[in-house]
Amino acid sequence: MNKLLLALLTIAAVPAVAADYKCTDKGRVEKKGAALFTFKQSATEIVIEKGGSMVGKAVKRGTKWHVEIGGKTEATFENGNIDRRGARWTTMSHSLKKFDCKLEVATTLWVLEANDVF
Repeated sequence: MNKLLLALLTIAAVPAVAADYKCTDKGRVEKKGAALFTFKQSATEIVIEKGGSMVGKAVKRGTKWHVEIGGKTEATFENGNIDRRGARWTTMSHSLKKFDCKLEVATTLWVLEANDVF
């Protein structure tokens, strides 16, 4: 009983970690309340812009999303996984730890950040 109580208290003492970035319903990506990027999402495309210029996008082809930077596909994602160069890179849910956005937008932003776009 004491071990269970200690375990529960330990879990309760761990603070929840908030994502670094948050998407708004107006298409903004904010960090600590400051808008850093904007995004536009349709059924087949997610465009990420900074200062009015596109920094990257994801394009849906069939069931797979292709994250493009400068016209070159850097990664793809579908079915909960992000792939790079034909191999599993990480899971899409991993992107939600950093970006509090819809899953596809968060994944696109995560890939852009991993490629040093911002």
